[in-house]
Amino acid sequence: MLNQTGEGHLREENNFLYNPSNNNLIYNSWEIFSYFGHVHMWDGFVYLFLLVWNSEPDNNSLDSELFLMGGHLSNLYKSGASSKDKSVATDELIKQFKEFRNTNNDALRNEVMSKLYHYLSFHNIYGQHLIDLTHLLNSMNYLQKQALRHVFISRIYGYSKFAEYLSKVWMNKPTDVTKENDQLLIKENQTQIIETGLKQILNLSNQNEKSYAESVRIENNIINKQETTRNSEIVKPASDSTEFVKTKEESAGKKMEIMDNVEIKKKEETEFVRDENLTKKKEIENETINKDDKENNFETNKDDKDDNIKTNKDDKDDNNDYNVVTKDDKEVNVEINKDDKEDNIESNKDDKDKEENTSENTSKEKIRIDKKNSQNRNSSHKLVSIKIEKLQQEIEVLQENKKSEVDKLQQEIDALRQEAAKHQAALGVIMNVGWRDDDSNNSMQLTKDIEKLQKDLADFTRVKRGGIKINNDAVRTLFQNLKCKTLVENKTNAKLVLSAALQRKLINHTLNHMDDYFKRTSNDLPDKVDLITDDKLEAAIFSKTNQLIELTERFTKVNTGTDAHTKILPIKIRQHIYAALGERGFVDSNHPLIKKLVEENLNGMNKHRTIDDDEKNKKINSEAAIIIRQILHYFYFRLQTQEPKPSIKFYESGEEFDHSVMESVGQIKNDEEEDNEELEVEICSFPAIALLENLDEEKRRVFTKAQVIVRPKKSV
Repeated sequence: MLNQTGEGHLREENNFLYNPSNNNLIYNSWEIFSYFGHVHMWDGFVYLFLLVWNSEPDNNSLDSELFLMGGHLSNLYKSGASSKDKSVATDELIKQFKEFRNTNNDALRNEVMSKLYHYLSFHNIYGQHLIDLTHLLNSMNYLQKQALRHVFISRIYGYSKFAEYLSKVWMNKPTDVTKENDQLLIKENQTQIIETGLKQILNLSNQNEKSYAESVRIENNIINKQETTRNSEIVKPASDSTEFVKTKEESAGKKMEIMDNVEIKKKEETEFVRDENLTKKKEIENETINKDDKENNFETNKDDKDDNIKTNKDDKDDNNDYNVVTKDDKEVNVEINKDDKEDNIESNKDDKDKEENTSENTSKEKIRIDKKNSQNRNSSHKLVSIKIEKLQQEIEVLQENKKSEVDKLQQEIDALRQEAAKHQAALGVIMNVGWRDDDSNNSMQLTKDIEKLQKDLADFTRVKRGGIKINNDAVRTLFQNLKCKTLVENKTNAKLVLSAALQRKLINHTLNHMDDYFKRTSNDLPDKVDLITDDKLEAAIFSKTNQLIELTERFTKVNTGTDAHTKILPIKIRQHIYAALGERGFVDSNHPLIKKLVEENLNGMNKHRTIDDDEKNKKINSEAAIIIRQILHYFYFRLQTQEPKPSIKFYESGEEFDHSVMESVGQIKNDEEEDNEELEVEICSFPAIALLENLDEEKRRVFTKAQVIVRPKKSV
């Protein structure tokens, strides 16, 4: 198992601990970069940063990286690149993440990871994508994850600097221009909202205005016709006053008839304008009636004009007849004409008064019509405003309903995503090959337990105390087998090296005996489980577990597929079964294996040193059982719970001292030797536990360094 010669020789080929198999899971860690394309906002890189940290078993540099990330986020918030809700939610998530990492609070961890998976779902990282991403992260080593986190921190820093630049540009933009643009956008949106409804309402208003204009035009035509008729009726006085008066009375009668027609027409038009709810068909009929009336009025005026012209012509002929009368008749005519002239003047005066009254009445009627039309227009505009306001209210109601529907759907989506995130969180725990911080199999906790075992072993094998006698011949042989250069005669150095040698001998003998025990017992196990005795349970579980792991590994290779569960199955079987053995295996101090190991190890140690005190011997016997059980639990079982599996290695005497994997617990030094000389290993008392074999430099990881006593290279 270990590369060592002499008495403590270990059979490397028989101990699976020192020949860790390849994981049989080929992780292409570069594939993780394909998930970055889903991240379209700055907060996605924060969530990925926390996801990477969740795959880390330790909290080394957690505080410093979170502090750096927090500074960049603070600068990003100040630049206005995030809403208040998102910034508060992000800070709260980081705070809770840090808290559960430091306190090992399971309930808080589940809550935080549920939120984290929920937020990642907004960046299309959920379901199988999230499972594969988590699997890739767990397959990466510490340095790879650290570099990945630095990439995310760099992206947040880039976002914050760009947001700062945009903020400065925006601050330099004139305020008036910004406000004006905002107002224009608001007005444009309002205009688009009511445009359709407004067009429909204005069409109705235009029809009413058109009807009003048509009525005014008809009225003006009638008045013009009236003026023309009145002018044509003014004629010269005739000698036949009776005929003249008759003609004038007929003209006045016709004028009154025309005025009546005008009044009727005005009333009809006024009623037409007032009626705003007439259909288009009725408008067309009214226009047709107006057109016929106009033609009739025109024909009537034309006939009146012809009659007047004919009457004037007859009067002229009569006047010519009067010119041929005698002188006496002329004088009579003069008197008559004089009287007629006076009558004409009075008649003209009466006509003038009537015309003035008619004109005044017409003006008043026109003013009344204008006022009425103005009121109608105001009513129309008021109606338009009311309808516009009603349309706006309907639009607002529709928008509010749509918003409510969208909010309801969004709430349903969020609820489904939260439920999926909870399931994903539970699945993430299953798919994660690491252990929680509060678990005894967490790499940090396991390292602490092994370091405590180092101290207990050093104290258990210490010979620098009273009541202990050294067997020089046996010690000299042991030093020669381990290739140590320390002389037995140098008591100070000899006791230091002997304590380390006994420690190494105890570990080697225990592990070698375990190899033989499991191999021998596994071959003798009965086929039926019921026939296996209780003292053979650990050996049976050990044997069956190794068989099951081999079968599942073959199953993964033979039956190809893309699911992650099958790939991770051999690892999960190994981790959980060996975790159980590491907690409860050989806990009975009276177990035959423990009793035999205590006896053999103490007998071997007593060959090299002797303790005369019976009380000390009893104490050492009780301590031996505890230490041997810890060696079995830590080296044989709990190391198998780690993924990938670390190996253990003892360094041989004469190997160059390496600070990266070794820790000096003592030094052999002669008086004439200088302090700055190069050092080499005198003896390795406790093995290094690390990921070293068949790995690149960046993938190596040391759990605990080897405990060595060193010597100068020139030492003889």
